[in-house]
Amino acid sequence: MNPTEAWERRKLDLERRITEIREDLKLAEAELNAHLQQLPKSAPVVESTLSPDDKIRLFRERFVGRDDVFARRWENPRTGKSGYSPACGNEWVRGICEKPKVRCAQCLHRDFLPLDDSVLRAHLQGKLVAGVYPLTHSTETIFLAADFDGEFWRRDTRAVPRRQRRLPKNPIG
Repeated sequence: MNPTEAWERRKLDLERRITEIREDLKLAEAELNAHLQQLPKSAPVVESTLSPDDKIRLFRERFVGRDDVFARRWENPRTGKSGYSPACGNEWVRGICEKPKVRCAQCLHRDFLPLDDSVLRAHLQGKLVAGVYPLTHSTETIFLAADFDGEFWRRDTRAVPRRQRRLPKNPIG
């Protein structure tokens, strides 16, 4: 076999391999598309035209609760525990706050921080995680949030409508 024939044979071999690779690529693309069709559709991204003040106003309309106090999320990196506690202006202030010896509920120096626009702005910007206390001083609430976890979360969600039927009807207009 002369050098030209060898190069021609090599070229044909490479073209055959390219054809096989293209066929494999088509099969892989079909498998990927089939897999993507099975994934849940994500919600479309909505660009908001609301100003920051309008967003705060909307937040206040939807999540009505106490204005005199809010919950601040905390996390203990040493133990991994996390939770929410009323935000206090004296928390960890030397000479005033006696944590961890005295629990906040028993503290005589509690100074709850109000849920004002600066707190909501920081929350919406992701600078802090704030929680609303939805139960008002008159023991009423406008909204209810529920977190269903664990093995029986589906069963637990079915209990909500049954319990709701027992509550007095007072729809929000």
